[in-house]
Amino acid sequence: MATVGNQYLTMADWASRVGTDGGIDDIIEVLAQSNEILDDLPWKEGNLATGHKHTVRTGFPTMGFRAFYEGVKPSKSSTTQFTDVCGMFDGLSQVDVAAAKLGGKEKEFRLSEDDAFLVAMGQKLAGNLFYSNHAMDPKGFMGLFPRYATINPASAAIAKNVIDAGGTGSTNTSIFLAGWGEKKMFGIFPLGSKAGIEVTDLPKAMVDDGNGGKYLAYQTYFSWAQGIAVPDWRFGVRIPNIDVTQLSGQNAPNLLNLLVRAANRLPTTSRKITAVQGSDDKRGAGAYTPVFYCNRTVRTWLEIQVLNKTNVYLTVQDVGGEPMLHFRGIPIKTCDALLNTESRVV
Repeated sequence: MATVGNQYLTMADWASRVGTDGGIDDIIEVLAQSNEILDDLPWKEGNLATGHKHTVRTGFPTMGFRAFYEGVKPSKSSTTQFTDVCGMFDGLSQVDVAAAKLGGKEKEFRLSEDDAFLVAMGQKLAGNLFYSNHAMDPKGFMGLFPRYATINPASAAIAKNVIDAGGTGSTNTSIFLAGWGEKKMFGIFPLGSKAGIEVTDLPKAMVDDGNGGKYLAYQTYFSWAQGIAVPDWRFGVRIPNIDVTQLSGQNAPNLLNLLVRAANRLPTTSRKITAVQGSDDKRGAGAYTPVFYCNRTVRTWLEIQVLNKTNVYLTVQDVGGEPMLHFRGIPIKTCDALLNTESRVV
């Protein structure tokens, strides 16, 4: 038999949300994470119903010197195509009509539950952006870390942009430098679909209680189809194998040196460091916005480095009235979705 309390809202759940005035309390989302990558990720409609197909140049025409009365042999460039797919994850809220009507605040009660689904889907996307692996789960999309998954240049060219921090066990985390921009790295949603979460208020229906009985329930359906496209892998840099148990010890990785190496892996310095969203800047296809992402553990130690007066590259700058950590002008933002339990990347 299904455990009702784990799947459906119970009377206890209802009572825990009622305020002293009989209304539905504002819920403090203590489970909510800080995943600033969701604020930065630029979105683009895919050119396929299942994702986005890219055409990438893999070779240039042959050029050479020519003497008078000497011919030139024709040549051509070469290209290849690959596709970034989208994944779709859904959620279904079912609330007993009788429970929702208690206290006469059924609309507010349903909204309080819907909010939890929206927060959970955002957290799910943040984790998927880094860890989803289409090769392991065909229903999902290919996240960033399964692409930047080796430090061995003999295994893949992309290894040039994976910088080993030295950790050897399974208490590691990563820093990721993303160069957001058209033809660089961006979020995608299927051709002809809507961007963002689609919320459908379904008609009331009789649902199974898991024990052979049925009850009348309100239902809300949540759906979100999305993926991430990396047409040019050079605009992403991963620093894996950061052993979080060593950050305060004598064998701690030199985080600042690692950030320097990552910043210089980007193929061009002609970047425009602007707000990814809300900017009037009409960026061309060659411009991009670089941002570092790390979890709170790494960020804590980076902020401690700010106190070192000899450090001139790591700074705290005012952005929109809020202090933001920067390295050589590149923002460093928090992503709680980045784990402290990554295995060593080899």
